[in-house]
Parts: sequence; C-alpha cells; structure tokens
Amino acid sequence: MASSWPQSPAPEALPAETDKPSTTDLYTDVLTRRAADQTFDPREIRLSEAGSCGRKQTLRALGYVPTPPNGRQLSIFETGHRVEDQVALLWQKRYPRQVKRQTTVRSPFGVGHVDIWVAPIHHLVECKTTTEKQIPRLPLASHIAQVTLYLHYWGNARGATAEIAYVIKETGEIRTYPVVYDRLRALELIAGLMEVQAAITMMQQPLEIPDDYQATQFPCAWYTPQGLERCGFWPYCWGQQVTTEQDKNDVVAVAPPLAPDVEEYAQIRQQRQALDAQARC
Repeated sequence: MASSWPQSPAPEALPAETDKPSTTDLYTDVLTRRAADQTFDPREIRLSEAGSCGRKQTLRALGYVPTPPNGRQLSIFETGHRVEDQVALLWQKRYPRQVKRQTTVRSPFGVGHVDIWVAPIHHLVECKTTTEKQIPRLPLASHIAQVTLYLHYWGNARGATAEIAYVIKETGEIRTYPVVYDRLRALELIAGLMEVQAAITMMQQPLEIPDDYQATQFPCAWYTPQGLERCGFWPYCWGQQVTTEQDKNDVVAVAPPLAPDVEEYAQIRQQRQALDAQARC
C-alpha cells in the first residue's frame, strides 16, 4: 500500500566546489574591472602629479608602457576610492545634496579632479590614506603641491579654502591639514610643469633622472611587508632597453599662451645639456 505521507522535494543540486567563487575571487573581479575602466588620457599631464617625479610624467606621456600594477597596488587604489566615499558621506550628512564629487580642474597643461567640493562653504577636500608611521611627515609635500594647483587654477576664483584629509589605515582615524594658497610655490610648480611639457612636445624625450634619486629608494622603489616594490617605469630608468608603444610624434600640443615660454625654456635646457656633454668629454 502506497504511503499517504507527502513526499519531500528532491534536494537542490549544489554547485561543484570548483564553481563556487570565494570572497577573494569577487574582490579580484572588482579590482580587475576598476583597472580596465580607466578613461584618462595617458598622454595628458596630470595636476595631481605636479609635485612628484617629472621623468615619470614624461615617460607616460611619450608612450612608454609601465609594468602593470600588481594585486596589492590595485587594492590600495580601491581602498582610496572607499576612503573618499567615507569622507564624502560625512560632508553630505552635514550639507545634503550640496556636495560635489570629482570636480574637474582645467589648466593649460592638463586636468585634475577635486575629490570633494562643499559648495555652501566654498571648501575643497583632497582625500588620502596613510599609515600611523607616516603621521609625523604629514601633510606630504606632493599632496600640498596638488592642492596648491587646484586652488591656483580653480579654487581661488571661488574664494575657496582647502584641506587634505588623511585616513589612517590601522585605526580609521581621520586627520585633516589645511592648505593655504602659496603663490610662489604655485609658480614653482608651474615652472616644473612647463619643463615636463617642453620635454614632451619640444624635445620628445623623457626628463633625466633627478640627481638625488636612487634605484632602491622612494619614489623609485620602496619596501613593503611583501618585499621591494618599484615604480611602474622603473625598468626605463634603472635596467631595461627603452621602448615605446606609439610614435613619439603623437604627443600633447603646447598650449598657445605658454608656447613662447616653453620654447625659451627648451632652448636653455638644450644649451645646458650641450655644455654638460662637453664637460664630460
């Protein structure tokens, strides 16, 4: 006699162990998509790098291909995005619907992007991450340079104040440092950008390695718990035949208002290089 008890449904087939993604797999997918979703022009001079290595900027703009970032470096970039979201949320709670993200700053050299613009109080915020051991060195000179140019080309016309907000990785603490506009420093940074632009558009060759740079010291290389990491352009400076991915004629045009100054700067630099070559003979 057949049982009158209801039959239990057959168990749902479970995916094979090899088909189950791990959390690491999902995070890696996010990093991979983020790395592929880069819309900036690699040949464009970036205001965010004005206070950093000029040779790196010229190498990238002239088409030299850097070593792709590893998983750790991609994760650091992703952490930066999350930190910016965190800081922006604090401002958005105080000023709902009045906080703008990634506001474009245009200059004769290239563009930059203000992380957070708090419109009601005319205040711009640049977000960074760092570690506890770096606190005595804050704010970093390269970050001050970046914000100085944002003020010069965008913020001053709006009566802006500015700060750099550092999120400490170990604790989540946020430390902020005001940036007061320094016109002399802005002009020094612009002179450096002119040199970068002249190298790209006039000489069509990378700037030389600065005299005080070393192959195993920052910004060329640095030590991490995983070992020595290097700038993506390290091989073109310290140990590999230089090659490019594109014709060096395919470069950024000189902004017309700056052309005479850049030409003069290029001539002076070429004369200095010629004198240096004679001295070495």
